[in-house]
Amino acid sequence: MPIRSAYPDDFPDLEALLRRAYAPVLDAMNPEYALNFCSAISKMVGQYGEKGTWFVAESGGRLSGCVAFFAPRSIEHHLFHESWAHVQLLGVDPDYTRRGVGKDLMRHCMSAARSAGASVFALQTSALMGPARKLYESLGFVAERSTEPAFGHPAFLYIRSESQPSDDAAPGFSALECKR
Repeated sequence: MPIRSAYPDDFPDLEALLRRAYAPVLDAMNPEYALNFCSAISKMVGQYGEKGTWFVAESGGRLSGCVAFFAPRSIEHHLFHESWAHVQLLGVDPDYTRRGVGKDLMRHCMSAARSAGASVFALQTSALMGPARKLYESLGFVAERSTEPAFGHPAFLYIRSESQPSDDAAPGFSALECKR
């Protein structure tokens, strides 16, 4: 599946894809949180495109998934050490779920993290994201600790370290527990 960096012209399609991808999660949120998240998507797409890289997967001539990747020292974030690479807003179009789109995007980001010299790769996810959490764990991520709630639900910091290989992971990163 082709994966590439997004172009600014892709941003409206990224917003639409993220709204579709997160629709089931929004239904489980308090309506106020869901409204805040929806209104923040447009802002996040633009901001993340300035500080990081949006990677997109394409299938059949349309975007099937996306993720925002941040190399070490590219953006300040209270959860992630400046030397870590991290991702935010992995989204897969509902028409393309269970086809490996999310896994391919994450593996692409893992390769980009290695190329950027990151020894730790991290993300934050919510208890609402059951399928995503299973994906991250299959790639060797470990729930390091709980974080502040995300949109009113428990959230977790997941990390991978580069020291030990795991079965289904991209070579180079492992599930070694890391302390910040």
